[in-house]
Amino acid sequence: MDSPSTSSFPSRSRTDTAVRALLDRARAGHGGALLVRAETGMGVSAVLERAASAFAAPPVRGRGRWPAPPSAPGGSVASRPAAPPGAGRLSTVPVEFPEPVVRLRGVRAETGMPLAGLHALATRLAGPGAARELLGSSRPGDAPPATVPVLGDAVLLLLQERTRAGGPVLCCVDDVQWVDPVSREVLGFVARRLGAGMPVALVMGLTGIGPGSPPDGLLGGVPEEVLLPLADAEVETLLDRSLPEGADPAVREALAHGAAGNPGLLADLLERLSSARLTGVDPLPRPLPVDGPRLRRTEQAIRSLPHPTRELLVFVAAACEVRGEAEIGVVLRAAGPAAGSTGPGSDHPEEGGAGGAGSGAYPAAPAEAAGVLRREGDRWRPGGPLVWRAVRRVASPRQVREAHRALAGALHGAVDPLPRLRHLAAAADGPDPDLAARLAAEVEAEGAAAVRPPGESADALLCAAELVTDPDIRAGLLTAAAEHTWAAGRPQTARTLLERARVLPAGDVTRGRAALVLGTLQRECGVITDARESLTQAARLLGPHDPDRAGDALRIAAEAAWVAGTGSPVSPLAGAGDGSPGPRDDYGAGMAALLESGLAAGTAPLRRVLERARRSEHSADLLRAAVVAMLLGENDLAYACASRGLAVARLRGERVLEPHALELLAYAELRCGRQGRAAAHAREGLRSALRTGQRNSAAHHHAALAMAAAIDGDPERCARHAADAEQDAGAHGLGIAATMAEWALARCDLALNRPRQAALRLGALLRNGSGRGHFALRTLALPCFIEASVLAGRPEHARPALSHLATWAAATADPQAVPQLLRCRALCAPPETAPQAFAGALEAHRGADNAFERSRTQLLHGMALRRGRRPRDAREVLRDAVIGFEQCGAGAWAERARGELRATGESDHPAGGPAPKVLGALTPQQLRVARHVAEGATNREVAVRLSVSPRTVDHHLRNVFSALGIRSRVELTRLLVDAPETPGPR
Repeated sequence: MDSPSTSSFPSRSRTDTAVRALLDRARAGHGGALLVRAETGMGVSAVLERAASAFAAPPVRGRGRWPAPPSAPGGSVASRPAAPPGAGRLSTVPVEFPEPVVRLRGVRAETGMPLAGLHALATRLAGPGAARELLGSSRPGDAPPATVPVLGDAVLLLLQERTRAGGPVLCCVDDVQWVDPVSREVLGFVARRLGAGMPVALVMGLTGIGPGSPPDGLLGGVPEEVLLPLADAEVETLLDRSLPEGADPAVREALAHGAAGNPGLLADLLERLSSARLTGVDPLPRPLPVDGPRLRRTEQAIRSLPHPTRELLVFVAAACEVRGEAEIGVVLRAAGPAAGSTGPGSDHPEEGGAGGAGSGAYPAAPAEAAGVLRREGDRWRPGGPLVWRAVRRVASPRQVREAHRALAGALHGAVDPLPRLRHLAAAADGPDPDLAARLAAEVEAEGAAAVRPPGESADALLCAAELVTDPDIRAGLLTAAAEHTWAAGRPQTARTLLERARVLPAGDVTRGRAALVLGTLQRECGVITDARESLTQAARLLGPHDPDRAGDALRIAAEAAWVAGTGSPVSPLAGAGDGSPGPRDDYGAGMAALLESGLAAGTAPLRRVLERARRSEHSADLLRAAVVAMLLGENDLAYACASRGLAVARLRGERVLEPHALELLAYAELRCGRQGRAAAHAREGLRSALRTGQRNSAAHHHAALAMAAAIDGDPERCARHAADAEQDAGAHGLGIAATMAEWALARCDLALNRPRQAALRLGALLRNGSGRGHFALRTLALPCFIEASVLAGRPEHARPALSHLATWAAATADPQAVPQLLRCRALCAPPETAPQAFAGALEAHRGADNAFERSRTQLLHGMALRRGRRPRDAREVLRDAVIGFEQCGAGAWAERARGELRATGESDHPAGGPAPKVLGALTPQQLRVARHVAEGATNREVAVRLSVSPRTVDHHLRNVFSALGIRSRVELTRLLVDAPETPGPR
């Protein structure tokens, strides 16, 4: 296992973009400066290192205006040898061929030495001799011999002479907080004067807090970039590189949450955990142990702040512990005299004057200037997780409890009582069942979930659990906390909380609610049959005491049965018997009726679900309505409901619902023929599902990506996603994902003109008995099966499926149902009536906005016209099919349509280039036959693909052999392999 190092920190796009822009301006002759600052461990040094590497590389041709000096040897300035130390003086060119990057790092031991930093900078620019001349002394600790402007002008002169010798220069000054104040003031003077005609980029890095951070204001006026915590995806990428093989998902989730976006803190956490704990052999300590040089440096820096500032930080840390931010007015009221002359009642202390920074009357000023606090309007936000951990180490437990108690008093009468209750809980000296009950009641209050992030509710319930001693009550609070933790997108932590609750003695209601939460988790992260069993058990336990939650258990069990789609789908409903309630809402009743008797039986209650969703602003209701709309065939409405549900879930922090919402979006867009957008949503959903540990949802997204790849005609991508989907779909019993993946492979076979393979795949899904596909998707796959069977020369297998397709078309509102039914009837029609039947199907497509399905019908229509010896009519239809497929991005389908177009006698040589001379004597149809035979197809298989008789294939093949002067299929294969690629059919 490798802990994250500075070099492995992820790129910070916004900051790196600002640095790159600065470097580009310097190469173009316009200098400038940038201060990059962040909390310890955030990767400031990595930003400077990337800047140095980028600047040292040869510049892109055409950018910049600084060619190599005429006397320089060939190559870029980055490749020139550096001069030995001491070469040059202040009044001469210091280095003949200098390196373009000058690096400098502040040293903490030299912070108190005046001009120590400037001495190091001058030495690196022009050698020790120039440094002595610049400073007027050989000892950097002596008093400064000149004023800051004079020293600044001298440094500018050094930089100017350096650029004359070798072109643009980058100066990287890391740990500028440890540069002595005089040198830092000179750096600020220089930074503010870099501009046109001075091709110098000055990038300074300020890490953590300390004497080098303002309030001294020495770097004021220099543009700043603040490194913010890593995004979730960046933390996941860093964990991928750092964790060992087989790391426990619960450990991964705990590390991601504990690091709070700080890569340095993540490295410290990893260093404190053994391999046994990382792999789950030993339990993870609570809380995660954090110690290391970064935390100790931050702690020491906080101790160096003024005493009133440290006192105020305790109050701010206590407030942020509850809400992640602190209202300035509340903190100042709670802090009282510690808030300085602004007084406890001042919500907005004035800047400057008696209350300004630097006067000592506003204790928050040093912390704000040092980056410990970020002031945003009327709130303070934390400068990073290391700061608050260090504050807790600096403050005593008694100080922290008193701060919480004072904040609770300051929040008396607040609109939201939960923060005040949280502070009272944190200030409690021992068990307090009454306070725990008030916390739980506030979290579970009607409408509370609509305005409060689930993670905040989970934290409140965990606080309540620490205040009680009754095992049943504690188990119930831990279970409720697990439910909210799951909603926040942390399934492994939710499982841990459920395990803590399970070992406590509890009654039926508590055990039933735990089974309900566990079943919900298993539905998204585990085996579907296990989920159904847990949910059935929950319904039995909750039925006599909590009918509402028992109904929820049955509804989720019905959803699990729907996802599985195999075996007896109503078993979880029937198994709840013994007086337990049935599904209490229209959704549960509609799903039960659909599973038992079919779509027609569940239509009425499911329609009522859609009507109520139009007025709902709850994400779960909207996503449920999206499922219902898809079942009823209203794909546009399904898309609209899923979009709204996704927006609401993101607004309320319900991360666990994002993958499901994106899954529904992808499926709805596939049904609407928008596979490009479907693939984009599926990729996003796959990332979200993997981040939140929802392997079942990830399987559904892989299946959607496989279907999108099948429409694109990319067999490798389709096979890869289908295999990934089936890996978990088979193990977890996900009938929908498994069927979708196999259907995608069959559709890809159709795109590549392999109807026999497609028919075999789909036939296995449609047969009765074990191994069949999901009972709902089987109907949707019928058009592909009918098409594959007819093209494979087995229309007798297709005709029985027509009656099932007709039944579905009569019951569904899907606008694609009737055009697909008419297309399939045309496929099965006699040759003399097929073209007219296809024309009717195309007319039906006018009312259904799906370019991909319309193009498929046009392709089959053109094939029927060509087979009926009407090539001129076929060309017109096939040209439209090619254009339609190209607009959809269905490349393989478009190539298949072009092949049919060439078979009508229309050549695409002008667009694709002239055919090779060796094949130029063949007609388009002969070339098609030759291609298929070279791929290993028999005459009968070629006949099926080209919709001709085997005798016709044999006739064309003899003519091919004669025209090319060959005698065998082996020679034909070798000839086509060796010949240049042609636009001929595949």
